[in-house]
Amino acid sequence: MKTRLTAILLAAPLVVQAGIPVQKTLTCPIGGEQFEITETVSCSSSGARTMSFAPISSCDFVTRMPQCPQNHLPMYKEFSEDELAILQEFIVSETYDSMVDRSRYYMAYSIELQLGNEGPSAPFWFLLQGLWFDPDKSFSDQGYLAEFLAVSRGEIARESEENRPYVQSIAAFAQMKAGDFEASRALMSAARVAEIPFLQAYHGAIEACMADASSEFCDPQTLIPQE
Repeated sequence: MKTRLTAILLAAPLVVQAGIPVQKTLTCPIGGEQFEITETVSCSSSGARTMSFAPISSCDFVTRMPQCPQNHLPMYKEFSEDELAILQEFIVSETYDSMVDRSRYYMAYSIELQLGNEGPSAPFWFLLQGLWFDPDKSFSDQGYLAEFLAVSRGEIARESEENRPYVQSIAAFAQMKAGDFEASRALMSAARVAEIPFLQAYHGAIEACMADASSEFCDPQTLIPQE
C-alpha cells in the first residue's frame, strides 16, 4: 500500500492518451444483482491535480468504487468466503444502515475495519480516495473529514521524508475545509516545501481560500495552479 501511495503522489507527468471506455457487468457477491460499470482499456495522467490532490487523467469517466444497487455494498475487492459471512450480518445492522447515504469510500473504510483489515496505510488510502473521487459527499461530511485527519496523523508519522510534505499538504487542505485554519497553517509550516514549487503553489492556493471563502481554490475540484 505504501509503495502505491508514494508512486501516485510523486508520479511525473505523462503524455495524455485518450481513454477508451468499455462496459463490464458485475454481480453483487451478496444478493446476486447484476449491474454495469464503465472501465477503460487505456489511461494516462497529465500530472495536473485538483485542490483535493486528485490526479487528472484521460479516463476520469470510469466507475470508481462500484456499489451494489440494492444493498449498497462497495465492490472494491473480491471478498473471501469468510469475509462474506461477516458481511452478510453486517449489512443488515443499524450501523451499516446509518452509512448508506455517506460516501462509498467511507463505507469501504468502515467495512475493512469491520473485517479486521487494518494495515498501516489502508484506512488513510480509502479515505484519501474519497476526497479525490467523491468530493461532494466527503468534504460535506464533517465526520468524514475528522476521521481522515485522525488517520492522516499516523500516516504522516510513518511517511518517508520525501513523501511527507505531500501528505501534510493534503491534510492541510482537509483541515482548512474542516474550518481549522490554525491547524492547516501548522501542517503547511511543518511541510518542508522550499524545493517543491508545485507544493508552494498548492499552499498559496490554500491561503487564498482562507483569505476569501468565495475563492475558486476553496473548491476541491479546482485545479492547483501550475508552478
